[in-house]
Amino acid sequence: MTENTYPKTMVICSTLNQMVNYIPINCFEPETIINLTIGKDKEKDERNKAWDENLKSQLKNNISFIDVPINIDNVLLDNLKDTIKEKIKDKEGESVLWNITGGQRYLTLAMYDIFKERGGEKEKQNGDYLCYLEGNTGEILVLKNNGGKIEKFLLI
Repeated sequence: MTENTYPKTMVICSTLNQMVNYIPINCFEPETIINLTIGKDKEKDERNKAWDENLKSQLKNNISFIDVPINIDNVLLDNLKDTIKEKIKDKEGESVLWNITGGQRYLTLAMYDIFKERGGEKEKQNGDYLCYLEGNTGEILVLKNNGGKIEKFLLI
């Protein structure tokens, strides 16, 4: 990933603080966003939807935004990973950027595991990237999975 060659797909977690998604989206300008949302509580689900709609309204119109609802009763790690993998199966051979900022712990664990599994050479694809926006400093840390070796790639 060099300047202007960022992955075209970014996976994010829906949150009531969408700035943690908005900032990396503006930095890396993905074409597709896969938005993972865990829910079951109707009131909380409606608040998440409102925040997701607000985020979408602030993005460029050409960004494809795919909502992936995940039932909170289905949060076993393997089930989560299967659900997420199903949504990115058409991304084989492409790098994916995983934004683990702001996600609930079980979602970020699943995302990190998939990031590690999609390691590049071993999987015959480009390595994936993982980003984390540090709220206290405002820095964005980007890691790359380079053939199974996790390396610090970028600090913005």
